[in-house]
Amino acid sequence: MYAPLISCNLGQGKVRSDSPEVTDVAKLVVLELEGSLSEDGFRVRLQMGEEGKRPDLDISGYLPSEPDLAELVQSHWIDKYRPLGLLNTRGLKPKAIKYDGVISRLKACEESGTQVCDRLNQWLCSPDFRDIDLQIREELNYSDPIRLIVRTTCNDLQKLPWHSWNLFSRYKSAEISFSDPEFRRSDPLNSTPPGKVRILAILGHREGIDTEKDCQILNSLPHADVTFLIEPKRSEINDQLWEQPWDILFFAGHSETDGEAGKIYINPDQYLTVDQIWFGLRKSVAQGLKLAIFNSCDGLGLARRLDDVQIPQMIVMRDYVPDQVAQKFLKSFLLNFSQGYSFEVAVRQAREKLQGLEDQIPCATWLPVIWQHPDYISPTWDDLVGQLPSSLSWQKALKITLCLSMAVTTVVMEVRSAGFLEPMELRAFDQLMRSRPVEQPDPRLLIVGVTEEDIELYDHPLPDRTLAEIIDKLDVHQPAAIGLNIYRDKPVPANSADQTMNQHFRQNEKLVSICKFEYNNDPNTSIDPPDHSPQKQVGFVNLWTDQHNPYASGMIRRYTLSQTDHMTPPFYHCKTPYSLAFQLAWKYLSSKGVVVQANQQEDWQFGQKVFTSLKRGRPGYYQSDLPSEQILINYRSTPTREIAQRISADDVLNNKFKPSWIKDKIILIGMTAESVRDPQHTPLGLMRGLDIHAHVASQIISSVLDNRPLFWSLTWWKDGLFVWIWSMVGAITTLYFQKYPWRLGLGTALLCILVYYLSFGIFLQGGLMALIPSILALLTTALCTRFYQYWRK
Repeated sequence: MYAPLISCNLGQGKVRSDSPEVTDVAKLVVLELEGSLSEDGFRVRLQMGEEGKRPDLDISGYLPSEPDLAELVQSHWIDKYRPLGLLNTRGLKPKAIKYDGVISRLKACEESGTQVCDRLNQWLCSPDFRDIDLQIREELNYSDPIRLIVRTTCNDLQKLPWHSWNLFSRYKSAEISFSDPEFRRSDPLNSTPPGKVRILAILGHREGIDTEKDCQILNSLPHADVTFLIEPKRSEINDQLWEQPWDILFFAGHSETDGEAGKIYINPDQYLTVDQIWFGLRKSVAQGLKLAIFNSCDGLGLARRLDDVQIPQMIVMRDYVPDQVAQKFLKSFLLNFSQGYSFEVAVRQAREKLQGLEDQIPCATWLPVIWQHPDYISPTWDDLVGQLPSSLSWQKALKITLCLSMAVTTVVMEVRSAGFLEPMELRAFDQLMRSRPVEQPDPRLLIVGVTEEDIELYDHPLPDRTLAEIIDKLDVHQPAAIGLNIYRDKPVPANSADQTMNQHFRQNEKLVSICKFEYNNDPNTSIDPPDHSPQKQVGFVNLWTDQHNPYASGMIRRYTLSQTDHMTPPFYHCKTPYSLAFQLAWKYLSSKGVVVQANQQEDWQFGQKVFTSLKRGRPGYYQSDLPSEQILINYRSTPTREIAQRISADDVLNNKFKPSWIKDKIILIGMTAESVRDPQHTPLGLMRGLDIHAHVASQIISSVLDNRPLFWSLTWWKDGLFVWIWSMVGAITTLYFQKYPWRLGLGTALLCILVYYLSFGIFLQGGLMALIPSILALLTTALCTRFYQYWRK
């Protein structure tokens, strides 16, 4: 009987369930050789054609006998290969053969192998076989996926290294396999793949070999359900073959061919022949067994006998196989096969990879052999697994993406609104603030600092007369506003009769003094303004620290422009509704003709610029109690960390300044001496309260006059949309790269970096995006999608 040309899932290179259709047509080449190598030669019949169709070519030929080749191949295996005495082979050791030197034995085996290959190619170039050889080469294309089956009962032919036939050097997707000329046609296997490859792994007698590595290789396979039988009894193997279906039968241990019969040693005391488990194997084939791998020695006898059981595909070893070869071949084959390569291509690549061991183990590439039942189609790994998650339709993938991303976004936004993300969002805000480009100090401000030298010269606190003299010196040069950031609730020195400072408080409309209102209704925490200072020329200097979460305790990120819906004074002693920075900016902008008013939303409006108050629900402040009319401070990052030019009190008193430093500027007078401590934590580091008021005054006038960005944020639903988009991106990325974990990890990391830099770019324009919720949603959705994939598997 001759094999019909049946369809095979071979393809150029990789074959996957989601691969595009292969353009190269798979070809089946069947060579039947009937005869003997040493005596009569072979009658040859060649059938060729496309898989699944009737043969396009069916011709006969002849190969003459080649007794020298028969003798050479037998001598090679028995006299050259086996005497190498390779350690840890998976067969029973032959009787020791003495030989002179390891190096000479290796060289002799290599030379013998070269002779066998040369004689094989010479024999296949025989004139009587030339027409068949030419027909094969003419009908096949270089890129064709090719399955070449040699059907013969000649043991000598099965021992030959057919892969060294120069035909295979031309066709990279071709591999040789063997089959018996006679076979029974079988019903197709009807087992339903369960979503996992069911593997029965029998680890037999293990003396002198390491089968633990075989276990590790099998356990690392994707979508595999492996059952191990370690040095089992015959009854245990038989029960497993009968009780449930298997896709792959794997054996590792010792085996040998005794005459025409193959034996596998299942434990130290027992061996099995095929006849002893014949019925169990037939049952297993009927239930869907598709592949048997005997990763043990001298397996051709097993393959010949198992052919009658009609196992679709088998891989055996031609002769004694060292542990190193067995493990390397198994690992390479299963890796290739599970990654989507066709069965034949996976075997060929794994076999060719053994060439790297041939300096120590000559002819290692000769050992793996495919034995196929010609009536079956070679399966792919995905065929064994069944419907994989990778085969999701785009409609289902879209549904999963939408459902998971919406669920994750909802949870993340709820967690955010409950305030659990505040510490992380405020930390991110600080990092973005520190990462901004450097800006130059504001030239419209001047800070007059009372230094240590000033204290030594003029005492501390500065006497009223000295302060008045400083203000007089500054007033001559027409500043726009003067902010006195020094408490003067009492005269200095006490009971001083000097009225110069009081006159300034009463009459100098450019001067803004300060007060401090009480905290937590404790009158002892308040400081009164100067007695003679009109309320309209007083600003409070209270600073709000983020004390509502452990990380942000003491950090100043926000500033109160005014208290209580504009101008309703609720305080105990400090009755002004306006802050120091607000008062100074108001005076400066009024001098420039800018109108300051409250709009209909009760937000302050300077000209056309609206300062939207920081309400609960803005990034970082979802559960915080916010006083009226607060804004986020847009600190100016300068090269020297100075917001404005500085001079000392002594510089002013001794006229060590230029009039241009004063004219039309905002002047802030305050303590800068190290001995007078006033450390405040800000995103840019420690800073005095004096500097914070200067930063806010600069922020107000810069936004109005220079269009410097104010901080803004999206409404809650736009924030949710932004987070949802990145959540969907996380799910899509996971679905797209599900077969490439390292690409998935790299892609996810790059997406997180992209979210950060996109948010940073918008932050430079004043936008406060949902950075932390977006990254959290992206990672969570990616993780949930990954879990879903594993769950489906």
